Amino acid sequence: MCRVAVVGAGVAGLLAALNLDCEVDVFEAARPGLRGRRCTGVVSRATLARLPRAERFALQRYSALEVAVPELELRLSLRSRTPFACKLDRSAHELELAGMVEGRGHRLLQRAPVRAVKPRAGGVDLLLPAGWRRYDAVVLAEGYPPTLSRALGLAPETEARVGVQALARVSGALDPEALYVAYSPRTLKGFAWVVPLGGGRALVGGAAPRGLDALGGAVKLCSRLFKLRIEVSSKPFGGYVLRGYPRSLARGRVFALGDAAATVKSLSGGGLYAVSALAKPLAEAVEAVAEGGRPSSENLAEIGRVLKVLRRGYLLAEALDRAIASSPRIRLKVEAEVKELEYDDHAAALLQAISGVKGVKLGSEL
Repeated sequence: MCRVAVVGAGVAGLLAALNLDCEVDVFEAARPGLRGRRCTGVVSRATLARLPRAERFALQRYSALEVAVPELELRLSLRSRTPFACKLDRSAHELELAGMVEGRGHRLLQRAPVRAVKPRAGGVDLLLPAGWRRYDAVVLAEGYPPTLSRALGLAPETEARVGVQALARVSGALDPEALYVAYSPRTLKGFAWVVPLGGGRALVGGAAPRGLDALGGAVKLCSRLFKLRIEVSSKPFGGYVLRGYPRSLARGRVFALGDAAATVKSLSGGGLYAVSALAKPLAEAVEAVAEGGRPSSENLAEIGRVLKVLRRGYLLAEALDRAIASSPRIRLKVEAEVKELEYDDHAAALLQAISGVKGVKLGSEL
């Protein structure tokens, strides 16, 4: 039986380990469950279905999306006739996944940093605190910054913003079934969000180049644009929010997944869609290579479909930023309705919104 090492016990590493049918060691520098608190944890229904046992950790469902672009004085109110997304308790779910990994007989080694990775003929060597250890293949799911992936040429160029969020009490015009997004590449140099949790509570946050400005800027921006009263009620927390897309997920017997390879949706920085869709085909490719073979064409095609969605999303994000930078204020309020919003493929969601337009108001204040 082949031996595979997984570096990182966030959701990317845990899903990779769960899909590997061989001897697996998972190395985590900290403890499982700590990474999940950095993330907002809003996922599509399709992503929720792909994540093992995730349904029991779904906290809130959403059927509307409110988007504001202050530079253009543009407001989009998009209603989905069926819920398209839900809030996932990421930390609790990661702990569940960690238990599942150990339940499969894999080893989960905490506080075990991997200091170097060296591909060799017929294997890969890992430098651990106790010395070098040989594996047949390695999956790098180290998160960001991707120190090991970058050293091996697997980490693509990415734009990293600092995402900072906090729990808050929110009142005013808050729809508990709507997600609120302020997309502001000039004013905030990023975006802000309000994710209702029920009972007048919400996650409020922002992603900007400077983390100290992100939360305060998000509260001010969302309060004004969405006519909300926001009172932060917890200490801030967060992590990096990436824009980019993978050039490759493999180099010889070393593979990468998650933020280490920028398998993210560039408009939002969300990574659970790609991780959940790639974990199984990537694990099959890892096993094939670890056993001296090659991934199947079907396997590569499945990976390629997901990477195509990520690249399309990256190009869309870049095009939107350029358009906003060069466009005058248009002062529009647009209302649209769709059957079920495509939350994972942002390019497809934009086309849905355009085709589902119900009304346009000119000169409306945001």
